[in-house]
Order: sequence, then structure tokens, then C-alpha cells
Amino acid sequence: MEKLTHIVLDDFMPPSLQDHIETVTMYNDNLEWGFRDQTSGVLHEKSDQDDLTIKETFQYQSNIYDHDAGSTSRWFESIHPIMMFAEYALGFRTINMSRIKANTLLQVAGTEGTYHPPHMDLINDNGYAMVYYCHDADGETVLFDKRYNQAMSHDPRFMNYGAYTLKEIARITPKKGRAVLFHSNRFHASSNPVVAQRRVIINHVFTTDDNFLTKID
Repeated sequence: MEKLTHIVLDDFMPPSLQDHIETVTMYNDNLEWGFRDQTSGVLHEKSDQDDLTIKETFQYQSNIYDHDAGSTSRWFESIHPIMMFAEYALGFRTINMSRIKANTLLQVAGTEGTYHPPHMDLINDNGYAMVYYCHDADGETVLFDKRYNQAMSHDPRFMNYGAYTLKEIARITPKKGRAVLFHSNRFHASSNPVVAQRRVIINHVFTTDDNFLTKID
């Protein structure tokens, strides 16, 4: 068995559904967006790497589903089919959905060649994250080699990248109809668009009944 770090799915949904998701998230005046002054929400220890590659910015966020808060947006039924088609494509079933949210990043001067502070979405070993790209854009998702080790101390400094030396293992370019799935305790980071006016994605955090990141040769 070969352990995969991530899976990229292209065009796993019908084009009509891809168009619908793009319309709902990008051309819908009724979808509520909230301003956040940071993207990852992590505190971190400064390092030499920060000055070169890591730059935090603001983003806009729309909460579609939040298990802990007990909140569900009226747009949930429009967005949820993304997960259904991913389940079908990869042969797993979601046990628990923790969160679904849409993020919008805009062009910000001085961010070319940088990414946001690396972070994790959920520290559980059986947790997964899926980033779905609503349209063609730039602003890559960067994946790193480290995952949170639950055997470590729960010291807050281990909950962010400042405690680690991280190495890039993949960059995924936003493309309409594309999704990338990976362990939710893997460090990853978003980045601002430089060419496109905005970058709109939908982030899912969930647990499953199967480790679909195990490849059988």
C-alpha cells in the first residue's frame, strides 16, 4: 500500500453543477460574507522564513455549515452536492461533517510569491479537508510535509507552524471543478491571487468511514 499525501479531483461533478456552484458563490447578492482580518487564525513564532514567504492578509468568509455552532446556511443544499460527488468518486462515506465555508481572497499588494501562515483545520488523525475551487484563478493552495502528531504535547505552540520546519510538497492551482483532499491535520496554506481579481473556494472539514488516501497498487 502506498500512502498518499493528497488527491486532486478534476471535473468530478457535471458541468451544470459546476456552473451552479460558481453562480451561488460568486454572483449571488444574497450570500452573506463576513470580513476577517486574517486567514488562518493561528498564532505563530516568527522565523526567518516569515520575512520571505509568509504574509497574512484579510479574507471574506461565508459559513455554510458549522457543526459546533449548530448553524446551517440556507445555501447548504446548493453546496452539499460537492461532497456527495466526491464521496462517489473516491468511494467513501462521510461520518461527520465538521464545517463547510466559502472563502474569498482578493488581490493584495506585496503578496506575490508569498502564502498565508500554514495551519491545520482539524487535528484528528481521521479528519480530512477538501478545498473546492469555484472558478479558474491563481492563488495556489500549498501543502507541507508535516502533520500534527497527537502524541505530542498539546502545548499551543504545537498547534501552528512556528514549532516546525516545514517543507513544501505540493501546490494546487485553482481550476473550476477541481478539488484537493488531504488529511485535515496536514499543514497547508492559501495564497492571494495576483492575476485574477478574486479567488473563491469552498472548504470542507469532515471525518469518513475509510482512509481513501491509502492507494492499493
